Amino acid sequence: METIIILKTDGTKTVKTVEAIDLALLQECVGGYIEAITLHSFEATMYVNEDGKSKGLMFNTPATVLFQGDYGKTDVIVGDVVLVGFTDAEGNDTGLTDDQIQSFLLDLPH
Repeated sequence: METIIILKTDGTKTVKTVEAIDLALLQECVGGYIEAITLHSFEATMYVNEDGKSKGLMFNTPATVLFQGDYGKTDVIVGDVVLVGFTDAEGNDTGLTDDQIQSFLLDLPH
């Protein structure tokens, strides 16, 4: 079992335990094609909707805070996103650790 966090544009943060992290799950969470953004400071990956801006998706404050923490004010994040751990040795996404989950839930704005 793997643990992920879904950050919605309305500020909702949902911790979800899933059997496996796969393409179908990630696409379902973001509502379309995915784009991966590495969050080095959190040792995590954030998946966003690749076409979010062209589709006019809503601004995502918590996701933008995460992004700008690593990359500065170079961009904003729109649409729902999903947070997972780094990839393992075989290239598979891993779940978040308890420490990562607490950090994301406590430190992010709504």
